[in-house]
Amino acid sequence: MTNDRKRHTREVRCRRQAKRNGLRLMKSRRQKPTQDDRGGYVLYDVHTGKAKCGATQNTAFTATLADIERFLTDNGTGGEQTDD
Repeated sequence: MTNDRKRHTREVRCRRQAKRNGLRLMKSRRQKPTQDDRGGYVLYDVHTGKAKCGATQNTAFTATLADIERFLTDNGTGGEQTDD
């Protein structure tokens, strides 16, 4: 299995887990390699619209896929983390 395929599989798994927890996983669509958030991720609460992981006050899409996996695993029981 190639690295792209493995990453896609992990991403799909995270999207499903996020949806079960009332969250939405979004990935930066920027294409320029000079952009800081290129390829980064953020989790939003679908009810409040607030970022739960991967965003600071001034920047979104700061999380890696590993950060998202860790957040979903650690907070899957209902705990919350904010990155304000």
